[in-house]
Amino acid sequence: MLTRLAVTNFKSWREVQDMRLAPITGLFGANSSGKTSILQLLLMLKQTVESPDRAQAVIFGDDKSLTKLGTLADVVHGHRRPLRLGWALDWRLPSALTVADPETSTGTLFTGRELSYEASISAGPASRVFVDEIAYRFADDRFRLRRVSNDPPRYELSSDNYRFVRVPGRTWPLPSPV
Repeated sequence: MLTRLAVTNFKSWREVQDMRLAPITGLFGANSSGKTSILQLLLMLKQTVESPDRAQAVIFGDDKSLTKLGTLADVVHGHRRPLRLGWALDWRLPSALTVADPETSTGTLFTGRELSYEASISAGPASRVFVDEIAYRFADDRFRLRRVSNDPPRYELSSDNYRFVRVPGRTWPLPSPV
């Protein structure tokens, strides 16, 4: 169940720091105050997750989509440059998730029901949309993938508490996320 939403630079919202969500959440406000924009953001994320096109950072939609938002320039608050958009979601699982430590046969990396995801995107050359950062938070650790170069796009993986081990033959820095 989603428990929190935050967004930066999406349509009529310059910033929503902490919108608490519950099993039933009502959005109230004057006409053109941004209620539908919140729903469109959630629909945009849903159609992105369900899209078979893994080369696209975000699916803004077309005539066959849940929502059709145009381009990054169309959805950025005030159409301000540089074109950047960010969001964060927290959710609670129905039961605890346990992730084993890959370095040991019996250790646990983390256990918990509370998870967080945040991402930010921006426009690069020729208005191509790039993922700037993706981060997941599990228990007391945050795993972060951050863009460190544009051409070609390369990413750095980091964690607050976990030490990553480079596997021989693995591209480093990492290529664009899919």
